[in-house]
Amino acid sequence: MKIFGSRKKTAVFFLTVLNALLLAVSGVLTLSGGRLADSQGYNYGADRWDSGNCRQISCFLPEGTSFTADVAEGARANFTSLLSDISVTAEEGQKLIPVAYSAYAGEMDIRSDTSGRAVADVTAVGGDFFLFRDFTLLDGSYFGEEDIMQDGAVIDRSLAWLLYGSEKIAGMNIYVNGVQFYISGVVEDPQTEQEKDCAGENPKIYLSYDAVSGLTLQSTGKNSANSRQTAGAGGNFSGDTSDMTALTGVNNNFGSNFENENKFDTITCYECIVPNPVKNFAYNAVKDYFDGICKDEYIIVNNTERFEPYKRAKGFKKLREYAVCDKKIVLPYWENASRIAEFELSEIYFFRNLFLVLPTLTAIFLIIVLFVTLKKLCKKLVYTVIEKIKYINYNRQLRKAQQSVEDKK
Repeated sequence: MKIFGSRKKTAVFFLTVLNALLLAVSGVLTLSGGRLADSQGYNYGADRWDSGNCRQISCFLPEGTSFTADVAEGARANFTSLLSDISVTAEEGQKLIPVAYSAYAGEMDIRSDTSGRAVADVTAVGGDFFLFRDFTLLDGSYFGEEDIMQDGAVIDRSLAWLLYGSEKIAGMNIYVNGVQFYISGVVEDPQTEQEKDCAGENPKIYLSYDAVSGLTLQSTGKNSANSRQTAGAGGNFSGDTSDMTALTGVNNNFGSNFENENKFDTITCYECIVPNPVKNFAYNAVKDYFDGICKDEYIIVNNTERFEPYKRAKGFKKLREYAVCDKKIVLPYWENASRIAEFELSEIYFFRNLFLVLPTLTAIFLIIVLFVTLKKLCKKLVYTVIEKIKYINYNRQLRKAQQSVEDKK
């Protein structure tokens, strides 16, 4: 009996230590998963826009679809109409659904007023693009569609240092394929491990669709005002030296008089923040719209809910399918980074849940034991109370009987 009792104590001790260890590991995994999810800031545009019940939805499309910058406003009008049907409208002077769209425009030569020069990845952006990006603004400000002149450029820190040797250069000139722009703002380089893995080696520059259209025309020689390639200060140029562009080496007619057939209007990334008055309303509204444009050819993501632990743990079984994209879509680096994070989080939360199995079973067992023990105690307590009441009644009746006998005497 003593040996059996000793073994029982050892088993209880071992189980307690094991449960404590598993809970500690699960806690570490939960914290690391939370930090990893929080690092993918682009997925939290809905929180930056409105702390209410909104969802950020992203769609990634192949090139060549009918969904272009010219018709992008139609998507917002469609979602607004659906919300109006259920009495969800914008407050006066407020925007109900912010949207953003973008596309990779290619590598281009970037020069400064000095000797600085680099090759950078150019992204055409429209709508409230910078609302959806979790950029850290180091200098200047973002440009927007409301700007009269669409000649602003947002560049990253790396490009700023390559061109001017500083990040405090807002307002300075840069020349993209010889076309003059001014630096509207400077943002921090990609910071997370996942973003660094996906961003590539080239620095980044963000221009409006009108600006990129002007660059497209310039490169094809169809800009009516300037049909020669130009360069910034210190660069080379060709053509008639009597032309002002050739004299200055600057072409700032980036967006005027361009022909529609050369207009850059490709959209490969569309994002919106939609009120979600009922479950899955925002996601279904966006999905239904894009199903009518390029069904089975696009990727849709619910950014707001993509990192929820139960979804990522559930997605562990589909990692093999998730790792392969079978659609002709080039994802932007921020989405690729988030997909890497999803992959990692699926593993983290799956094993966290696995490690919680034994503590959960132990907790259930202890609850059952506690319930059974409490039931026994309650039963014993009730029995004791009943017996006590019976004893009191018996004594009371006995005293009455004795008193009755004494009264008869």
